[in-house]
Amino acid sequence: MNGTLLCLEGRVLSSEHMANSSINSFEVTLLHDTKYGYESLIVLRLNFTFSLRKYLIDNENENITFNEEANSSLRIQSYLNKDVFIKNPIGQTGVPIVLLIYAEQFYYNISINGGDIIHYKNGLPPWAANYVMVNGSISDVKFHDDENKLEKCQKIIEKLPPQYKFSKELLLLKEELKKQDEIVIKGKIPTPFNETISINFLNAAFKWHQKIGHTVFQLNITRNCSVGHTVFQLNITRNCSSVNSFSNGSWIGTSKTVNCDNGTRLPNTVEECREHSLKEGQKIRISIKIESSMKVSCVIETVEDIIYENKKIELCIPLLDTQYIQVMF
Repeated sequence: MNGTLLCLEGRVLSSEHMANSSINSFEVTLLHDTKYGYESLIVLRLNFTFSLRKYLIDNENENITFNEEANSSLRIQSYLNKDVFIKNPIGQTGVPIVLLIYAEQFYYNISINGGDIIHYKNGLPPWAANYVMVNGSISDVKFHDDENKLEKCQKIIEKLPPQYKFSKELLLLKEELKKQDEIVIKGKIPTPFNETISINFLNAAFKWHQKIGHTVFQLNITRNCSVGHTVFQLNITRNCSSVNSFSNGSWIGTSKTVNCDNGTRLPNTVEECREHSLKEGQKIRISIKIESSMKVSCVIETVEDIIYENKKIELCIPLLDTQYIQVMF
């Protein structure tokens, strides 16, 4: 995933203001924030600290600026990564700044006022960032986005590689799913049929991740009936199909296989897995209908036959929390 995660303009407060407030730093934090049991995870945090040992009064209006010292630093943090300390790239206080964070597959590229790029290896996928927080000794913060294009940000972004675009296998829902909504997916069974076909209804994630987001519902069509992980997951294997859900780091099944209230699996039950007779190259139509906030019905059919039908799939996570629908094969 390549693209701009954040571009902002602001103004670093003066050394006098920092000295009076006893706050000689500011932070910019990209978070993965979720309401389902996880604490917010730090995708990336930048902490700019300024030394206040020496400062100059430039004129009678007490326009105070910072004199650079060795203990002025930039601390870079991320979940699963070691902290990195480098020299603070902002030369003084009381100045305007433009901060850009651009993501590549393995690194965050950080630019301050269009200067040299700082590379930092990511600990979490860039798409995990869904919340930004700015605090400390900085003012007049403005964010660049499609509706509020900032001139200085735009000039930097125009020089960057092309932005990430959603693939055809990933659908962003513009509205919450509601009762009687129907999702229809058409395609062909791959040749050879050796991998799992997964349909994932995702919350706060572009794809299944051990730490990030939830799979509201997953349908898997697989060769050996392997069950996946999501808010809802439908698994279609070579000879079997199954459903499951994933949250808080664990596969939790459906309400048929777990106690949704406390998340414990009920005894002597397994995820439902039904045999099928799908063939390579065969046309397939998958229909998933929303029956209620916690229930779906699902039909998998070919031109000749209905190979899977279940009208009572009760889930443990509300379907209205679905933000993305992903098809993997």
